[in-house]
Amino acid sequence: MAEDKYVNQAFIRVTESGANTLTFQKLETGIPIYEKIGWVVHRLDYFYVTTVVQFPADGASLSYGISAMDSLATVDLQLAAVIDMNMITRRDWGVAASGALRLIPIVKNFTELPGGGLLIPPNPLYLFAKGTNLAAAQGVDVRMFYTVIKLKPEDFWELVEQRRMIGA
Repeated sequence: MAEDKYVNQAFIRVTESGANTLTFQKLETGIPIYEKIGWVVHRLDYFYVTTVVQFPADGASLSYGISAMDSLATVDLQLAAVIDMNMITRRDWGVAASGALRLIPIVKNFTELPGGGLLIPPNPLYLFAKGTNLAAAQGVDVRMFYTVIKLKPEDFWELVEQRRMIGA
């Protein structure tokens, strides 16, 4: 597989299998798991189609993001398999007519990182969604902008090392 000169796009959609259920959807890349290539993700555009009615009370939330594994029991930034994670939370304040504008897409720009983006393995790759105290199952879409790079042995080890989490 040749390296890219211009950006590629991928799209994934996930809908919870039931309200407040951690659900994963795999991006089918067609790339063998041991092929020595990586994706440099430059940007993620997240779209969610839920309405405030589906967030029935203060503290209701929707967590979503990208993962390299679909066997997680929970999603947490401390887990090396979680590549990117976001959360939308309902917060009530003031009178009942209070509110805020909803802006979509929610854009995550990684171009300021060393290498021009986030180096990730292209396979396996999943979009996940998990609601908390939501009234119904919710969905999230993501459009991913990436370039493909060939990995030399030292680059492959960079990819392996960056999935190792250091923390307390």
